[in-house]
Amino acid sequence: MSHEPVWSPLPNRRSVLRGMGVAALAAGFVPTGADAQAGSAVRPVPPDAVGLRPPATPLVVRAPYLNTWLTGDDLAGSWSRFWTGAVTALCGIAVVDGESFVFAGQPGFAEAKRMRQADFSLTSTESIFTMEGAGVALTVTFLSPVDLEDFRRQSVPASYVVVTARSVDGRAHQVSVYLDISAEWAHGDQSSPVGWARHDLAGANPLTALTFTPASPEPLTERHDQASWGTVVWAADARPGLTWQIGADTVVRRQGMTGGLANQVDARMPRAINDAWPVAGFRQDLGVVRPHEPSQELVLLLGHVRTPAVRYQGADLPPLWSAYWGDWPEMLAWFRADLPAARRRCASLDERIVAEATAVGGPAYARLCRLALRQAVAGAELVRGDGAVWAFQKEISSGAFMSTVDVLYPAAPVYLHLGPAHLKALLLPVIDYARTGWTKPYAPHDLGLYPRADGQAYGSGDMPVEESANLLVMAAALVGRLPDEEIRRFVTREYPVFRQWAEYLVDHALDPGLQNHTDDFTGPIAHSVNLALKGITGLGAMSRLAAAVGEEADELRYRATAFRYITLWADRARDDAEDHLKLAYDRPGTWSLKYNAYADRLLRLGLVPHRVAAQEANWYLRSAARYGIPLDVRHHYTKNDWELWCAAWLVDRQDVRQLIVERVHDYAHQTPSRVPLSDWHDTDSAVNKGFQARPVVGGFFAPLTVDNQRTPSAPTTGHGPAVAQDVVGKLTFVTTTSSGRLVHGWQSRPGQGPWERAELIDGVVGDASSLLDVNGKLTYFVRTRSGELVWGWQESPGRGPWRSEIIARDIAGSPAAALDIAGKLTVVATTVSGRLAHGWQSRPGEGPWEWTELVDGVVGDAASLLDVNGKLTCFVRSRDGDLVWGWQESPGRGPWRFEAIARDVAGIPSAALDVSGKLTYFVRTRDDHLLHGWQTNPGRTTWDSARLTPMAHGDPASTLDSSGHLVVLTRHRNDELLCGRQERPGQGPWRFAVLATNVDGNPAAITDPGGKLTFFVRAKDGHLLHGWQTSAGGDRWDTTTLGSLGAPNSHPARGTS
Repeated sequence: MSHEPVWSPLPNRRSVLRGMGVAALAAGFVPTGADAQAGSAVRPVPPDAVGLRPPATPLVVRAPYLNTWLTGDDLAGSWSRFWTGAVTALCGIAVVDGESFVFAGQPGFAEAKRMRQADFSLTSTESIFTMEGAGVALTVTFLSPVDLEDFRRQSVPASYVVVTARSVDGRAHQVSVYLDISAEWAHGDQSSPVGWARHDLAGANPLTALTFTPASPEPLTERHDQASWGTVVWAADARPGLTWQIGADTVVRRQGMTGGLANQVDARMPRAINDAWPVAGFRQDLGVVRPHEPSQELVLLLGHVRTPAVRYQGADLPPLWSAYWGDWPEMLAWFRADLPAARRRCASLDERIVAEATAVGGPAYARLCRLALRQAVAGAELVRGDGAVWAFQKEISSGAFMSTVDVLYPAAPVYLHLGPAHLKALLLPVIDYARTGWTKPYAPHDLGLYPRADGQAYGSGDMPVEESANLLVMAAALVGRLPDEEIRRFVTREYPVFRQWAEYLVDHALDPGLQNHTDDFTGPIAHSVNLALKGITGLGAMSRLAAAVGEEADELRYRATAFRYITLWADRARDDAEDHLKLAYDRPGTWSLKYNAYADRLLRLGLVPHRVAAQEANWYLRSAARYGIPLDVRHHYTKNDWELWCAAWLVDRQDVRQLIVERVHDYAHQTPSRVPLSDWHDTDSAVNKGFQARPVVGGFFAPLTVDNQRTPSAPTTGHGPAVAQDVVGKLTFVTTTSSGRLVHGWQSRPGQGPWERAELIDGVVGDASSLLDVNGKLTYFVRTRSGELVWGWQESPGRGPWRSEIIARDIAGSPAAALDIAGKLTVVATTVSGRLAHGWQSRPGEGPWEWTELVDGVVGDAASLLDVNGKLTCFVRSRDGDLVWGWQESPGRGPWRFEAIARDVAGIPSAALDVSGKLTYFVRTRDDHLLHGWQTNPGRTTWDSARLTPMAHGDPASTLDSSGHLVVLTRHRNDELLCGRQERPGQGPWRFAVLATNVDGNPAAITDPGGKLTFFVRAKDGHLLHGWQTSAGGDRWDTTTLGSLGAPNSHPARGTS
């Protein structure tokens, strides 16, 4: 038997990778001889039954030390390999009518022909090969179950290999099947001596088990990433026709080809793995195989059992399976009996993944999720922890670090979607170490070197903002995914350490300086925009954790801080010369993937402005290469897990999502690097840059965790009640009553009632405008009967009392307010002399106010919002009936330019940014039609428009729904409230439906934190009507009344000066 030399350990990403150009690592490994022909050359390969040729096919991929792959296309002709590239041989030979055919591996017998691989398919848990020869087809299935909802099933460190035979030429055939594994599965050093044994296992299906064990085991040590202790178990059903043998590879295999095995063990043991290459073989006589009658199954079990599993802070921890079974024979007997149930559950899981992934990203995305699942979860092991189920993860290939926080983080989506309790189990030992063995004010990077959690081993500098925010986001993501009482216990226990990390982020998130970060292999980045974003979302996550345990003051404080920071971040991160965000605050002309915005979407924080998302999405489309979007401007490579995170963040941008999915799929399908799926590859050549088999591909599941629901951060305008979300996500409204009082209403809890209300000031008219300031305080603007413009604000974010002051006089129209790019409140309103006045705070969050007049000859009320480039814009009607659009020439500063973009308009405009970042408007025409206009391209000065079908009697409100569709609400001439929705995001046609009857005022609309569209409108009886979708994006609505606003039609008519 010819085996390649032992492979050297893969370099550590924390050192060698910084040098780049690591040719050997980029190739993963370099096969020789026949393996080179089978595995490394780029050649046309037929895709599998579901359309993807994997870079490497998972065979037995269940745990860090049970991790074997096929690195070519054909099961016969090359050896299976451990993820490092070291051979872990599995040999299969079929004897058909006395003639031998190799169907797995490369045993090198001239007299044994190779079976032809007729078919291959891949599911989430199975790799299925159909091998044909001499009129017989073998179906060889490698099943590594994944059941993240069942700790017991997931704790078993074993996989199934199942073989059946059938005739394909219409004739009967005598068939026997031989399979073996080599002692290379037991140790990473081929010169290390091993012993072997046979065991009889009782149970519903009695088993014969053959084992390899290191002769001198070294507990809790590795050789070339393989365990140096424990036992490899290879078992088959003990039934008539089964023979077995352990001995030299050529002896046992030749015996398997010529007749039954000897049912004996080679007495020359222990001996080195490379001394006559010991193998453990089974041969099963399947009897006569007839047409249309599949043979009886040959079921084999392949596992690796170790006790202890890991060491944590000096204590040896047993594997979790030992809590369910007394020893490994009992466990393995249960595992064999569980095969029918495992198959059913795995089939159901695969159907779920395919259905959900196809709905989100099409068949290509489903194929990626199928390929990623086994790899993602095989990096983790379940153990018996400190009174709870714990799990530890090996980083794999980029270092041997144990429970690396910034590797847990990209892997987290697969657990959030399929088994959040597993994510909690992974977090518990990290948090425990932070409480008991870590003295710094921020989170640790890792727990040690696998399998010893002796304390952080990473020596290239801490990652304070990175890891602190990672842990806070992962913990917050469990809220709502685990039972409430379990979450309360978990967060309450860990709250002091969570709060400690959050306080560190308060001081360092907005500008981390020159801190290390997860993409350390790219080189240092001072003042990183993406790292700052991570820290800010970490503060938002802390507000969620505080809310989960009733810490209201902390909830408000951290949420307000995050809101203030994100406004400052968006301004500092903006590239003045380009329409995108920078790589670093002080590096103009640069850019990078802002994958850390995924946490904002995942937790529904609503922090990242909609215009920023639209701008970045458009930039990514322009920056994509053949095999993906580069990670940043400095390199041609990307991280495909982060690409899928961007697809999740931008889930309402189908164009971006599909581009990312298709390019990552093309990489996986066409890469010449035949190694277990890499997350780091060149976007021009599809060559692997160095990582492989890492659990971070759990990040491929990120788009499935966001439920296709937008965060409620799209700016909206309208002229009914002023609606907003407060700093913790409660819907609020501010509206005037018929008696001239300004009323403030708010939900008692985010996303649900009951509603509370209070009167703020008296003597006001018209519609108010309301939004959060840079500090997270709710503010309003409203006109008094005497023409004064009043600005009001909460003294503290999320709570009163309120203060107010007069900031302008001689105002005739209702105000329209917005936050500018720097976080300063701005307001526009028409004056009694027909001019449009513009006011702004001199500093973000505080006065004094400065004013200028922008344009003359206008009437009615204006609409105001930021465009995709951060320029303040406004829409207002001229005395001649033109719709006038104005915009700043530079973000945050004048001068302003104005032009007429529509004629014969009569009402008050509403404006919004669509999903692509184009400004859109809606306005009533003189003949009572609803006019819709939009920029031809984001940020451009050319416009298109179209009349929509319904007749409008009032003025519209517009927003985006949970899936990025533009929505407009308007009052019909028969006093019905109509809702129009684009059938596809960013484009028509439009579909209208009646939401309410007997309405009197103009509506307001907003998307709530759960992604449900809501509206507020005055009813004819003077009550305020509130309506909401029963489910995000659905067609069914509920309504309620929120109290009387007084007699109808007692306020000034809309659209008049």
